[in-house]
Amino acid sequence: IIGAAMSVVFRLQLGFPEESMAWLKPVLGKWITLNDGVGTLAPEFYYALVTMHGTILVFFVLTAGLSGTFSNLLIPLQLGARDMASPFLNMLSYWFFFFSGVIMMYSLFLNTGPFSGGWTAYPPLSALPQASSGSGAGMTLWLVSLTLFVVSVLLGGINYVTTVLNLRTKGMSMWRMP
Repeated sequence: IIGAAMSVVFRLQLGFPEESMAWLKPVLGKWITLNDGVGTLAPEFYYALVTMHGTILVFFVLTAGLSGTFSNLLIPLQLGARDMASPFLNMLSYWFFFFSGVIMMYSLFLNTGPFSGGWTAYPPLSALPQASSGSGAGMTLWLVSLTLFVVSVLLGGINYVTTVLNLRTKGMSMWRMP
């Protein structure tokens, strides 16, 4: 929902560049610049919105949100297992994912701004500290968040492989799995 809301805001700015977005001033605060009474997104915040939107939707929704959820549900059902091999690893994976998302959302509220170097973090916007407003603490939190995300996916993957190798129902070989 948050990633989609970000998309709406920056698409409104693209679609109607001359229109006032001053109605967003109570929500976005300093990131709306009022020039001659017309409120527009600050350029550095526009890049931050695109970056955070891409990161949230690609990494958190598509990668872990959909595939992680359905894998946890469907793998045991298809194998005839009662649950995943290690519920503890499942729990750790979830909490790493959760805290990763919390840190990513927290970076939106930094005074220096969130990371705005693009969701791929290619240079020059990600390499130079003075390239954009969120290149300091915003980038650090972005990297910490993605590191926790990678740990979460790794723990989930270990659990999936362990479940497939060890908890197949009696008589189901690797070649007979659905």
